[in-house]
Amino acid sequence: MSNNLKYLYAIYGASGFGRGVMPLAREQLVAKNDQNYELVFIDDGACQSIVNGHRVYSFEAFLELDAVDKYIAIAIANSEIREKLVLKLDLVGIKAWSVYADTMIMMDEVNIGEGAVLCNHVHFTSNIQIGKYFHANYFSYVAHDCVIGDYV
Repeated sequence: MSNNLKYLYAIYGASGFGRGVMPLAREQLVAKNDQNYELVFIDDGACQSIVNGHRVYSFEAFLELDAVDKYIAIAIANSEIREKLVLKLDLVGIKAWSVYADTMIMMDEVNIGEGAVLCNHVHFTSNIQIGKYFHANYFSYVAHDCVIGDYV
């Protein structure tokens, strides 16, 4: 990684869901029109050093990388594992990153906690409360007045 990079963004999980989230994350960062970042995968069980053009680091190796700020979106379906990873991130002070596809629809009074991953064509109607580290895969729909907890 170049010494002049300011921000480091990572998708935690380089298999199935992580590979589906990575293009959404990349599009979100490109839309910010900021070139001072690197986008990588974190995967503690990875066998490859590059996946779909992005470097793959273990969590420990990621911690060693030099950056002003580091952000992680967790793309692991198992909610119990996701919750354990969040505790690990909190211990070292790494910030949660929410990835929202640009085709996602959010109507009135929708509140979503940090660390959400919202894929293409997710639709939220109105008056919805959603906890932290929520995942909504492609073409998901959440109707009015729903309350959804953390790590769902």
